Amino acid sequence: MNYELGLCHALGVPTILISKTVEDVPFDYRHRRFILYNTEFARWEERLAGALQKTIATILGETGVDAELPWPYHTQSPVEVEKMALREQRMSVAELMEGIDYHKAAQGLIPYCLALMQNVPEEEQEKLQRGIQLLTAAEMDEAIKVRILGLYLFNVVGLAVLTAAVDSLRVHLKRAASSPTRTSTPPPDPN
Repeated sequence: MNYELGLCHALGVPTILISKTVEDVPFDYRHRRFILYNTEFARWEERLAGALQKTIATILGETGVDAELPWPYHTQSPVEVEKMALREQRMSVAELMEGIDYHKAAQGLIPYCLALMQNVPEEEQEKLQRGIQLLTAAEMDEAIKVRILGLYLFNVVGLAVLTAAVDSLRVHLKRAASSPTRTSTPPPDPN
């Protein structure tokens, strides 16, 4: 890899570095622009393809210089890269939980995830159950509740297990088409 990159750099040929983690990029290339991808994210292939298309368009000059993709340097620190990865994970959880019924997920998804994991400490499970009880009692939009539920589970079992569980149970967890998305009761009829 070093030889090819050195030749490209010497000849002025643009290169695109792609990596699963920052740690996989050799330390002496981390100041260069690179694209991170994570196969545990929902729709990771689409995100990687989009990032590649955007980068190629920038390199070929079809668009102006993108502030997020300055050439030739990767300007994000490892902390910024980590924050970006966490933001991506949260977005993946939001996409994953889209269209899921909160009550069905609270009843079925939690035990399914815990059964898949099998090694979640009892204390962690109790903490999760307390959080779910508070969430269930809260009056808020069901779509928000189900996202929060997804984040709770993500923090306990991780994105890969959560994705496997939702994908496996999605048919059973879907929100009914006529199901309301709000838990608050309507105002009383003045008549």
